[in-house]
Amino acid sequence: MTIEQQNNIIRTLKEVDGETVQYILEKIGMDSQMLRQLIMTMPLESVHAEIAERFELEKSLSVRLTR
Repeated sequence: MTIEQQNNIIRTLKEVDGETVQYILEKIGMDSQMLRQLIMTMPLESVHAEIAERFELEKSLSVRLTR
C-alpha cells in the first residue's frame, strides 16, 4: 500500500464516528490489539477512569434489569 493510499484512508476515517471505527476494527480482527495498545500507552490515571466508568455502567444496567 502506498503512502498516498494510506493518507486517503486516514482522510476518510476522520469523518466516521467511534462506533464505525469499532466495527471496522472488529471486522479486521484488530479490536483486542488496539485495546491493549491504548491501555499500555495511555496514562494510568486515564485507564483507571475508563475502567471505573465501565463498572458504573454495568452497575447501573444491573440495577435497571432487577427492577
